[in-house]
Amino acid sequence: MTKILLLSSLILLTACSSGYGHQAKGENLSVYFMDKTDEGKAEKVAFYWKENGLITGKKQDLQIVKLSESHQLNIIKSFEGGQSIPFEERKLLLNLQTKLEEEIFSDGLEIIICNDKFESIHKIN
Repeated sequence: MTKILLLSSLILLTACSSGYGHQAKGENLSVYFMDKTDEGKAEKVAFYWKENGLITGKKQDLQIVKLSESHQLNIIKSFEGGQSIPFEERKLLLNLQTKLEEEIFSDGLEIIICNDKFESIHKIN
């Protein structure tokens, strides 16, 4: 019994110490959020992704970070090449940012393209 409790505690600690925050998870999409008060926003983003056909066949990770007066949505880079974003993709991301501000993030939103550790590579604005 002690071994089971110890193993359960270890699994729970590992899940909570990922460094990416709390998590709302779906099929191939995980939305991490640093501030527990953003759980509802994370669920809405996941629903938006699904409803708008943004979930691909590949695993996708997003992260919501609450700033002092707005939010930041970190998206892991999925395009090939260096740090620059192709014009058409940048245009689509700006449209996405506007839609998410209208529907979920009324306090403002900035989309950031990140590496697989959620380290900033490129700001959309």
